[in-house]
Formats: sequence, C-alpha cells, structure tokens
Amino acid sequence: PKFSELIKRGQAVTEDQLHEALTERETFRSELRRTMIDHNIDAWICPSTVSAAPKGLESTGDPIMNLPWTQAGLPAINLPAGKNDQGLPLGLQVVANWHKDESLLLWAKDLTKTLETL
Repeated sequence: PKFSELIKRGQAVTEDQLHEALTERETFRSELRRTMIDHNIDAWICPSTVSAAPKGLESTGDPIMNLPWTQAGLPAINLPAGKNDQGLPLGLQVVANWHKDESLLLWAKDLTKTLETL
C-alpha cells in the first residue's frame, strides 16, 4: 500500500484497538525477552529478507523477517551480507534484547568487520 493509505488506516484505528495492540505487543516482547534470558541468547541473527533486494524503487521487498522484531519493539540492525548471482544485495539482521541498543551496535560493528572478510 502507498504511504498515504497506511496513514488513513492508522487514523481509522479506535482507542480500544490501539490499547489491544499495545497490550499484545507488550506480551510478545515479554515472551521474547524471557526466552532470550532463559536460553542465554544475546542476539538473534537472521536474514534481513526472504530474498535479495528487488530491482527498482517500487518496493523494499517482503517485510516478514522484520515484523516480529518491529512488533516487539526490539532493537534491530541490518547489515550488508554480500550479493546474489544477479548482483543484488543480501542482508543479515541482528536483533538484541529490550534496552540492549548499545550492545547491538557493538556486535554489529564486529560482525561487519567479519562479513567484509568473506
């Protein structure tokens, strides 16, 4: 959808719907935080997208790999991770726990150095 359509959708959200969405987000965030703590997970590392970047400027691609982290409000950073056979960029996403933004930036810096050597 176009940006203006997204704004119109947002304006149509009722106060009850907003409250429900915020409650669901907090529940999901708490579950992810607890999982990370219980299993000693510092960061999630996953592809930025399910495929290479699309050609042109019409789309940024499928957001499915970003949605869980965005919904939970966790800090995430996307790093360049090479190119596919057609020369289109591939990305790697690193996601940290709640309020671990500074740690995420340090990990991303180190990971970027490693990726550059590949």
